[in-house]
Amino acid sequence: MNDQSMKQMVLVNEIMRVALLVNNLSEHDIFTKYSGHVNVFECRIYENGWTKNADSTKEFEARLNSDDGGLSILTATINYLKDLYMDIDVTQLAKEGVECFV
Repeated sequence: MNDQSMKQMVLVNEIMRVALLVNNLSEHDIFTKYSGHVNVFECRIYENGWTKNADSTKEFEARLNSDDGGLSILTATINYLKDLYMDIDVTQLAKEGVECFV
Protein backbone atom coordinates (compact mmCIF):
# COMPACT_ATOMS: atom_id res chain seq x y z
CA MET A 1 0.00 0.00 0.00
CA ASN A 2 1.48 3.35 -0.98
CA ASP A 3 1.46 6.55 1.08
CA GLN A 4 -1.46 8.08 -0.81
CA SER A 5 -3.62 4.98 -0.32
CA MET A 6 -2.83 4.99 3.39
CA LYS A 7 -3.85 8.66 3.69
CA GLN A 8 -7.09 7.93 1.82
CA MET A 9 -7.89 5.07 4.17
CA VAL A 10 -7.22 7.16 7.28
CA LEU A 11 -9.38 10.05 6.03
CA VAL A 12 -12.28 7.80 4.92
CA ASN A 13 -12.22 6.06 8.32
CA GLU A 14 -12.27 9.44 10.08
CA ILE A 15 -15.15 10.65 7.90
CA MET A 16 -17.14 7.52 8.74
CA ARG A 17 -16.41 7.87 12.47
CA VAL A 18 -17.45 11.52 12.67
CA ALA A 19 -20.47 10.93 10.40
CA LEU A 20 -21.70 8.26 12.82
CA LEU A 21 -21.24 10.62 15.75
CA VAL A 22 -23.10 13.45 14.01
CA ASN A 23 -25.90 11.11 12.90
CA ASN A 24 -26.34 9.74 16.42
CA LEU A 25 -25.96 12.98 18.38
CA SER A 26 -27.84 15.49 16.25
CA GLU A 27 -30.74 16.00 13.88
CA HIS A 28 -28.34 16.03 10.91
CA ASP A 29 -28.22 13.08 8.50
CA ILE A 30 -24.99 12.09 6.79
CA PHE A 31 -24.97 9.67 3.83
CA THR A 32 -21.70 8.13 2.66
CA LYS A 33 -21.01 5.83 -0.26
CA TYR A 34 -17.98 4.21 -1.84
CA SER A 35 -18.21 3.03 -5.44
CA GLY A 36 -15.29 0.67 -5.97
CA HIS A 37 -15.79 0.23 -9.69
CA VAL A 38 -14.97 3.92 -10.26
CA ASN A 39 -12.99 4.49 -7.02
CA VAL A 40 -15.19 7.35 -5.80
CA PHE A 41 -16.14 8.21 -2.21
CA GLU A 42 -19.21 10.39 -1.75
CA CYS A 43 -20.66 12.18 1.25
CA ARG A 44 -24.04 13.94 1.28
CA ILE A 45 -25.04 16.05 4.24
CA TYR A 46 -28.60 16.95 5.18
CA GLU A 47 -28.42 19.55 7.91
CA ASN A 48 -31.49 19.36 10.12
CA GLY A 49 -32.34 15.94 8.72
CA TRP A 50 -33.19 14.13 5.51
CA THR A 51 -36.67 14.39 4.05
CA LYS A 52 -38.14 12.86 0.92
CA ASN A 53 -37.24 14.79 -2.25
CA ALA A 54 -35.00 17.20 -0.31
CA ASP A 55 -31.71 18.34 -1.77
CA SER A 56 -28.65 17.81 0.34
CA THR A 57 -27.18 20.82 2.12
CA LYS A 58 -23.66 19.91 1.04
CA GLU A 59 -22.11 17.21 -1.16
CA PHE A 60 -18.54 16.00 -1.50
CA GLU A 61 -17.26 13.64 -4.20
CA ALA A 62 -13.68 12.45 -3.92
CA ARG A 63 -12.23 10.70 -6.96
CA LEU A 64 -9.61 8.54 -5.32
CA ASN A 65 -7.79 7.91 -8.59
CA SER A 66 -7.34 11.63 -9.38
CA ASP A 67 -3.94 13.34 -9.31
CA ASP A 68 -4.10 14.10 -5.58
CA GLY A 69 -5.99 10.89 -4.80
CA GLY A 70 -9.02 12.88 -3.69
CA LEU A 71 -7.15 13.93 -0.56
CA SER A 72 -8.18 17.60 -0.83
CA ILE A 73 -11.88 16.65 -1.06
CA LEU A 74 -11.60 14.08 1.73
CA THR A 75 -9.92 16.70 3.93
CA ALA A 76 -12.62 19.27 3.15
CA THR A 77 -15.27 16.65 3.98
CA ILE A 78 -13.84 15.81 7.39
CA ASN A 79 -13.39 19.51 8.21
CA TYR A 80 -17.04 20.19 7.35
CA LEU A 81 -18.23 17.25 9.43
CA LYS A 82 -16.10 18.29 12.40
CA ASP A 83 -17.60 21.78 12.21
CA LEU A 84 -21.08 20.22 12.33
CA TYR A 85 -20.01 18.10 15.29
CA MET A 86 -18.62 21.10 17.15
CA ASP A 87 -21.99 22.87 16.78
CA ILE A 88 -23.81 20.05 18.60
CA ASP A 89 -24.90 21.05 22.10
CA VAL A 90 -23.30 18.25 24.07
CA THR A 91 -24.25 19.73 27.45
CA GLN A 92 -27.64 18.00 27.53
CA LEU A 93 -26.18 14.85 26.02
CA ALA A 94 -23.52 14.71 28.74
CA LYS A 95 -26.22 15.03 31.40
CA GLU A 96 -27.87 11.98 29.82
CA GLY A 97 -24.60 10.08 30.03
CA VAL A 98 -23.79 10.10 26.32
CA GLU A 99 -20.07 10.09 25.55
CA CYS A 100 -19.13 12.72 22.95
CA PHE A 101 -15.68 12.95 21.45
CA VAL A 102 -13.81 13.65 18.24
